[in-house]
Amino acid sequence: MASTFSTNLALELIGTGDQSGTWGTTTNTNLGTLLEQAISGYVTQAITDGSGANTTIYIPNGSTGVARNMFIEMTGALTFSTTSLIVPANKKMYFIFNNTSGGFAVTVKVSGQPGILVPNGKKVVLTCNGTDIVEAHTAIVGNATMGGTLGVTGATTLSSTVSFTGSTFTLDQKSDTAFATPAALSATGYRGFASTVSGASMMGHGTTNDVSLMNRAGTVVLGVGPNTTVVNIPASLTVGTTLGVTGVATLGNGAILGTPASGVATNLTGLPLTTGVTGTLPVANGGTDVTSYAIGDLLYASGATTLSKLADVATGNALISGGVTTAPSWGKIGMTTHVSGTLPVANGGTGVATTTAYAVQCGGTTSTGAHQAVASVGTTGQVLTSNGASALPTFQTTAAGGVTSAVAGSGITVSAATGAVTISQDFYTGSTSTNVTYPISSYVIVNTGAAYANNSSQDVRNATGNTGFAIASGTALTGTWRARGSFFQNFGLIGCTSVSVGYALFQRTA
Repeated sequence: MASTFSTNLALELIGTGDQSGTWGTTTNTNLGTLLEQAISGYVTQAITDGSGANTTIYIPNGSTGVARNMFIEMTGALTFSTTSLIVPANKKMYFIFNNTSGGFAVTVKVSGQPGILVPNGKKVVLTCNGTDIVEAHTAIVGNATMGGTLGVTGATTLSSTVSFTGSTFTLDQKSDTAFATPAALSATGYRGFASTVSGASMMGHGTTNDVSLMNRAGTVVLGVGPNTTVVNIPASLTVGTTLGVTGVATLGNGAILGTPASGVATNLTGLPLTTGVTGTLPVANGGTDVTSYAIGDLLYASGATTLSKLADVATGNALISGGVTTAPSWGKIGMTTHVSGTLPVANGGTGVATTTAYAVQCGGTTSTGAHQAVASVGTTGQVLTSNGASALPTFQTTAAGGVTSAVAGSGITVSAATGAVTISQDFYTGSTSTNVTYPISSYVIVNTGAAYANNSSQDVRNATGNTGFAIASGTALTGTWRARGSFFQNFGLIGCTSVSVGYALFQRTA
């Protein structure tokens, strides 16, 4: 049969025949730990701060728990008045001490219930009835003696004769039902409590007056308005010596305040400054002691109790401190004396406070946002060379000739595009009589039999039999050929047929 646990204190109840040889350990825990917590346990519990914050404690089955202790001292610094200590619904008595700092009350309750509000610094006796936390006692059936001060924050009901002894007697009725007549209170020297009670305080809850002072005829001669500090004097007031007023004095019903020969007026309302006062308000009384200004004037302290005017000056000047004990002045900002820090790039500066002599300044990276100096000023003859978009340029010695690449043109050959380059004119150096391919810019003499205009274009052919170059027959040479000059002669011999002789110099142009 398995163990069960008691309803309220959660003590382990050993089942019949269970825990043979080990029941003593369970019993010692029940008696020496858990019951001792419930009867005389004292524990401190930090209260969680926050609006509506809850701190929950428990009574676990068969093991120690904060909520099982008899006395719980709440601690912690609070800034909210809506914090709660949540206890289990087990029926149990609690002594609760609100020892938190901050001056706020803490509600002790079962979850979801209203509970009891424990004021800051107070110790109370509470109990859980199985549903919520309630007060453990609400009445004293016998006599009670209070050695110290009795503080009552709620309503106080007196059902029998009450006797007060001592030098101080205070009545604070607040919301209680007012005494119907003075006869309802039996105390020696009740009239104003002046004959036998020293330093008496009177508080009431009347509809016309909270406190009323009456003469023997029952006429009110002085009253304090409900829940106010206003004193009402129904009849005339005669002051035998000096009447001192520290607050606001209100005169009504056409009352007239005479003008004294001398005196100090305080807390006056509605005094016209343009007609009711004369003279100039000095600095010692919160004034300036200055009666006129020019547009643009500034006030400054020229002494411990003196204000002076600083006249305005031309546009563009700034107000400059003269230092401690020296008046300010208008002037231009000295870049070498009046400013500090380094002007950033965003404001037209370089963002650099120091430079290297003769160094070149370049734009900084996006991370620095400032200018940067090229690391070296280089040596004579070096040139500033780009190192790409992500690096500063550097001074470098140029390569010989300064040529970085070479490209062949018409009739020109190069040995390489970069590096060591050899440039050559393209000439035909072959010896084959049937060759029809010659380099561009090559020249040949052609048997034309006629004259050709300079620069005219013509197919040039390797003559039949490979014995020269002709126009009419043979294999055409590759490319475009143009006449660069010609010779023509028509020979007419006596008794012979006329013979025309013509030659032309042709150049390959494409």
